[in-house]
Amino acid sequence: MDRKRIIGEVAAKHGVLLAEDDPAFLLVTIAEIALLDAQTDFLEVVRRTIADQEEAAERMQKSIGETLGKSIRRALSEGGGGVPPRPVHLRGRVVFFGALFGLLLFAAGFAIGAMWK
Repeated sequence: MDRKRIIGEVAAKHGVLLAEDDPAFLLVTIAEIALLDAQTDFLEVVRRTIADQEEAAERMQKSIGETLGKSIRRALSEGGGGVPPRPVHLRGRVVFFGALFGLLLFAAGFAIGAMWK
């Protein structure tokens, strides 16, 4: 924290001259500590969420791979003739991950906005 810069900005905006040992700097220090703690908490939540999303994506890929493999084996064992299997619909999963991503994006925007305010 650059106290001289803060003193200059407060003087320019409000016409009040602060001293280097002014008690107002206690509030600045408290706010700085609170912001660092909030940033750390937010980053931890983001890391956990990303890890959860990666795990979910791996499970989905595994499930789709297994389903596709079974379909191919079944089609090959049946001689390839007949009606092809129905496609797998992922609408529910797409909606879930879209909503989750939107929520994360909103939270990130809110946190970044709060830090820059």
